[in-house]
Amino acid sequence: MAFSTLPLDVGASGNPDDAPARSAASAAARPPPPTSHPAASGRQDGNGRKQPPSSLQQIQQHMQEALGRGDCGTVLRLLPPDSAAAGWSPTDRAALYDLALQAAADSGDADEARRLVGRMWRRGVPVGSVAHTAVLRAL
Repeated sequence: MAFSTLPLDVGASGNPDDAPARSAASAAARPPPPTSHPAASGRQDGNGRKQPPSSLQQIQQHMQEALGRGDCGTVLRLLPPDSAAAGWSPTDRAALYDLALQAAADSGDADEARRLVGRMWRRGVPVGSVAHTAVLRAL
């Protein structure tokens, strides 16, 4: 079974992350980059101590909860940086990207969906049917 490639807008460097924004509305809808990663900051327990989500399952649960609330910006901010996900399998990382892609699709942000798929390709994360469907839904 062969997958077709999705057209990516690329900037002068050939990198999809350098592509110019398609519209001011999609750029305005994108959440600002966090100063520190929310998954790394953790939550507080009953005694006021921070309890960072230490596992893939915890981060995935937080992302699913935010997606269920329709809080797409939080889902995108919870996607861990590559340095935090370095020990996870490509399939586990794909599950997190799939949630982020679903959030981009729900918010109708096709530019963000294409950027996420581009990041997946560059980082060796499998791009499956959930990712392709999410990009199509975002269009």
